[in-house]
Amino acid sequence: MNLLVLGSHGCIGTAVCKFLKEKGHTVIPWDIKMGPDYDLRIPGNIDSILSTVDFVFFLAFDVGGSKYNIESLEYINNNVQIVMNTFTSLSKYNKPFIHTTSQMSNMNHNTYSVIKRLGELYTKQLGGINVKIWNVYGSEPINEKSHVIPDFIHQAIHSNEIQMKTTGEEERQFVFSEDFANGIYTIFKKYDEFKVLNNECIDISSYKWITITDVANSIQEVAKELLQKDIIIKKGSMVGTFQILKNEPALSKLNDLWTPTTTLKEGITSVFKTMV
Repeated sequence: MNLLVLGSHGCIGTAVCKFLKEKGHTVIPWDIKMGPDYDLRIPGNIDSILSTVDFVFFLAFDVGGSKYNIESLEYINNNVQIVMNTFTSLSKYNKPFIHTTSQMSNMNHNTYSVIKRLGELYTKQLGGINVKIWNVYGSEPINEKSHVIPDFIHQAIHSNEIQMKTTGEEERQFVFSEDFANGIYTIFKKYDEFKVLNNECIDISSYKWITITDVANSIQEVAKELLQKDIIIKKGSMVGTFQILKNEPALSKLNDLWTPTTTLKEGITSVFKTMV
C-alpha cells in the first residue's frame, strides 16, 4: 500500500516510517524539514499527493518538550493552520487516516492540549481514528524542542551531571518509539475494526507510571555501564504538572493485540547508543 506519513521526520514519524517500510509498504514521507513544499501550514499543500495514496498517518504537529514555549502566538498559529489545512484536505479526498492526539487533550491548562482536542473533533467528524500518545521517546536532535529522556542522556554524555528542572516526583508513562510504531501499525492493519470505536480515542501506552527521578536513575545506571562514568543527579525545585493533573490510559481492543516489549532501561540504552 502507498502510505502517506505526515510528520515523517520527527521522533515518532521516523520510527513509524521505518516500521512501515519493514512491513513492505511504500512510504511517502511528508515533513517541513524536507523543505517549504512540505509545509502543512499552506492550504492545499497535500492535495496532489492525497489522490495517489491509500492511507494517511497524521503525526505532524509543532511540538516540543518542557523547554519549548507552547503559549506563543506563533506556536498557536502554526498548529491551528496545520490542523485546519490538513483536515480540510483529508475531507476532500475521503482517505482513511489515523490522527495522533495526546493523553493531555482533555486538559485546558495549555494551548497544546486544546489544539490536540480540536484535532480529535475533526477526526471524529471525518470518521478517522484518534490515537493518544503517552510520552513516546527515542533518539532526536537536542534543541529547544527535545524531550526529557534524550535531554537527560545528552547531559549524561557531555557532562558529569543530570540537572532536573523539577523535584522529579511527577509520574509519566513512557513508550519507546519502536513499540509505538508497532502499536499504531496494529491499529492500521485492523482499521475497519477499530473504526467502529470512532467516539473513543485509543491509548498507546506502557500502562506503567515512572517518576522523572526513576528516569534519571536509569540513565545514570546506563551511563555507568556504557561509559564507565559516574553521573550526579541534581533535582530542581519546581513541582511537576503531572503531580496535579493526571489521566489514566483506557484499555481497548488494542490491548488484546499489542503490548510494548521494550523496558525503560532497554529503550534508554538504545537511545544512548545512537547519541554517543
